[in-house]
Amino acid sequence: MSSATYRLTRIHRSLDDSISIETSRRLPDSLKLLRPKKLRLAVKVTRMEDNEVELEIASGTRIRVVKGLLSDILSHGTKPAND
Repeated sequence: MSSATYRLTRIHRSLDDSISIETSRRLPDSLKLLRPKKLRLAVKVTRMEDNEVELEIASGTRIRVVKGLLSDILSHGTKPAND
């Protein structure tokens, strides 16, 4: 895994952690959830293999990720959270 892919994966994982911590509270603060949800990556799957997926994170920027690192996959027509 390249350093850029690792950095993006680490950032995304920390965003997911902060979102799950806040949503697990008895009364989640919507303002604390707003920023991490906006920063989460919205990507397009361009190719799938047995244990790797190629994702397009920006126009012309593609990365390969191990399938186990993906947390949620939304269908094409689904609107990303708070975007």
